[in-house]
Amino acid sequence: MKALFVLMLSTIPVYVKNAGLVTNDQLDFKKTTSKKLSYEKIGKDLYRQVHLVTYERKDNKLIQAIVWSDASSEECSMGNAQIFVISQTLGDAPKAPY
Repeated sequence: MKALFVLMLSTIPVYVKNAGLVTNDQLDFKKTTSKKLSYEKIGKDLYRQVHLVTYERKDNKLIQAIVWSDASSEECSMGNAQIFVISQTLGDAPKAPY
């Protein structure tokens, strides 16, 4: 399943760019990180994955998103991924990257 999420990681910047949050030349793709927050079987050969994805811009600012997707062993995506961009972190949360 890890390989399936890696494939989906390449599509996330498209959504972020389409929302006008960043352009390709602003991102340092080598510094992109992903942390699995949740993974559960929700049906026969159907799994729900939730990841925290952190992109670092070349000006060292971070763009973080929670990505929720369903996948099977045959298909990397069983529908559209839901992407929630984090605009503010409250409390004593650790600083990214984790």
